[in-house]
Amino acid sequence: MSMLTLKFSQSFEKLPKNWNGTFAKLVKVEGKKFSDLDPAFVEEDSRYMIDGEAKHYLFDFRYDKCVVLTFVHSSGVTFTTIRSYTADKLEYYLKNLNLMFQLVRTYE
Repeated sequence: MSMLTLKFSQSFEKLPKNWNGTFAKLVKVEGKKFSDLDPAFVEEDSRYMIDGEAKHYLFDFRYDKCVVLTFVHSSGVTFTTIRSYTADKLEYYLKNLNLMFQLVRTYE
């Protein structure tokens, strides 16, 4: 079996310090309507910093569906991540519940 990875396009504030290349266990998978998520939760989940300025990832979910994942990092930090929804993606994460994922940075 190949290593499970979870990719991030930014260094989000929710992530533990020095997270790139570390591991986290997937502990919860939920299919949700994006419009049902608390705006404060979305704001916190999507916040990152660039040159000392707070930015937010702009979600673009075509059908108002998303997958909310909860992880526990090897340091003990619990964090969530909102991902776009497909039936295959939801099934993938459910199949890998309680397994370890390597956190990977996809930007320079």
